[in-house]
Amino acid sequence: MKFESGNHFQKEHLRHFLRQKGLKYTRQREAIWSAFRTLGGRHPSCEEVYDRSRTIAPRLSWATVYRTLRWMRDLGIIVERDFGNGRFRVEPSGRGLTHAHLVCQRCGKVIELKGKLFEDFWKKAAKKYRFEVFRGKVEGYGLCAECEGRSPNDHLRSRRKR
Repeated sequence: MKFESGNHFQKEHLRHFLRQKGLKYTRQREAIWSAFRTLGGRHPSCEEVYDRSRTIAPRLSWATVYRTLRWMRDLGIIVERDFGNGRFRVEPSGRGLTHAHLVCQRCGKVIELKGKLFEDFWKKAAKKYRFEVFRGKVEGYGLCAECEGRSPNDHLRSRRKR
C-alpha cells in the first residue's frame, strides 16, 4: 500500500496505512501528525513541528518528534527538503512532479509554485530524451519581496562578502 498524495492529510488514512504496514498508531504520532498537518503548507522545519506538537501534547520530547519525522520520511509519508540553510524541511509526499519552490536566501521563506506547467515540463523532457522520470526537483533561489524591499544596501553588502 502506498500513502497517496490525495489523502496525505487525512488522519484515518494514516491510521489505515500504518495498520497495513503492521505499525502502531500512537498518541505521540497522532500529535506530531496533527502538528505537521497544521503547518503543512509552509514546509515546516523539525523545530516548527516540535513547537506545534508541544501545543497538542506538552510532554513530547524533541527526540520523539525528530525520530517520528525520520520514520515518516522512511515510510514515504513525507519528503525531506534541504533548501540550503542547514535545516531540513518537510512536506507531504506525492507532489513530486507537480510543483516547484522559490527559496529566499535571506529569511528562508519557501514559496510553493503549483500547476500543470511543471508536470508538463517533466513529461516533455522525458519524452524528448526517452527517459523515465520518477522524481523531479525545481527550485529557484533569491530574495523574497519582503527581504528585497528591506534595504538595498544589505543586499549589496551580502553580495560583496561572497
